[in-house]
Amino acid sequence: MRWSTRLILLVVGMVLLTGIISGGLALHNTTTQFNRYVGQAQEAQALRLAELLGEYYGESGSFQGVEMILGMPRGGMGRGPMMMRGMGGVSFYLSDTAGRVLWHPLAREIGERVSLEKEKVKYPVKNKGETIAYLLPLDNNFWGSRNLESQFTTSVLRSIVWGTALSIFIAVLLGLGLSRALLAPLQNLVGAAREFSQGNLSHRLEIKGNPDFGEVFAAFNNMAENLSRQEKLRRELVADVAHELRTPLTILSGHLESMQEGIEEITPENITSLHDEVLRLRGLVDDLQQLSLAEAKQLPLSKQEVDMARFIRETFSLFEAEAKEKEVEMILRGECLPLLNIDKGRMRQVLINLLSNALRYVPQGGLIRADLKLEENHLLVKISDNGPGIEPEDLPYIFNRFYRGDKSRTRMSGGTGLGLAIAKGFVEAHGGSISVESVLGKGTEFTIRLPLTTG
Repeated sequence: MRWSTRLILLVVGMVLLTGIISGGLALHNTTTQFNRYVGQAQEAQALRLAELLGEYYGESGSFQGVEMILGMPRGGMGRGPMMMRGMGGVSFYLSDTAGRVLWHPLAREIGERVSLEKEKVKYPVKNKGETIAYLLPLDNNFWGSRNLESQFTTSVLRSIVWGTALSIFIAVLLGLGLSRALLAPLQNLVGAAREFSQGNLSHRLEIKGNPDFGEVFAAFNNMAENLSRQEKLRRELVADVAHELRTPLTILSGHLESMQEGIEEITPENITSLHDEVLRLRGLVDDLQQLSLAEAKQLPLSKQEVDMARFIRETFSLFEAEAKEKEVEMILRGECLPLLNIDKGRMRQVLINLLSNALRYVPQGGLIRADLKLEENHLLVKISDNGPGIEPEDLPYIFNRFYRGDKSRTRMSGGTGLGLAIAKGFVEAHGGSISVESVLGKGTEFTIRLPLTTG
């Protein structure tokens, strides 16, 4: 069932339920009050009629000719002011105190006896304070007058039914209008989803109207933006991986074909060159595997307590020869710090990636500094240099796979472009984060934030 149909049925059901409940209560209360009013009016009439009968008896000394008061000619409401047929068509008959019928609209009933004890409603006819007869209604359902009650109830019920029917008709019209208005945003959302399913990842929803749907549209647009970005990264990743693999494979293929054709000799030097390309391929595959594990939160960690100051000094020593050759000074600041529970191998690779990048770009006679300090429940490791810095437009992307800020770098000299992406993945696997700040012409600073309790 479509949502528009459900909405219409819901509105109609609510109107119908409201009509039944409110109509039923209104009918019950109105009928009760009406019956009470009619009963009181009829009781007043009966008492007045009994009083007239008492006066008539006092004047005539008998009930002869009492039909002038109680009787009604056919086809009319009686003649003269003494004709008093009860409201709603109720008639009366008269009996003496012993229960013998003195007058009855049906002549055959006159002289018959009735059980006064069984009569629930009877009105005494008095003369000089003494009860001389009883006035009894012909209809045992005297109270409420069934005739009028039936007519009144039917009229009220008819009004309720017609009112409910009219309300349902209006509800259907409103439901159709509301369903279009309320479901239009959902139809837009469905249309956008279809666009995405057909590969149009650039489609976006216009945020307007109802703020609730505005939030949904905003969330959808954010999702669409992320999907579009991920799709772009996926395509770039496939292209970059293909390019990275093509270069060493082309080199290997060319050298091997030359050796097969005798153009190139099979010498230890040539074999070593081919082996270097194989190692490069293996390194690229290993890096991609480690990065995929880190991004999937499945990177295995072998943690142990480590003195970070000592750990960084040991890592510095790996670059002593290169730093000495470029006359680069490497400084560590911050000593008295608590032990940190980390995977030494993973964090070593993070520091190596950062330090190798710094040494690659720092000028002759430059400076590389590592600062350690505590901040709340984290240890901050800042690796800074006084190199040329990073272009502002490149900063948001330097942790992406295969991204290179320096477009002049070749694949052979610049690495695979996975180093910073791997560093980010390894740091996040420890529950930490890594960020970068850079000023052109002044240098770059990477900040690693690690929790003191890394589990």
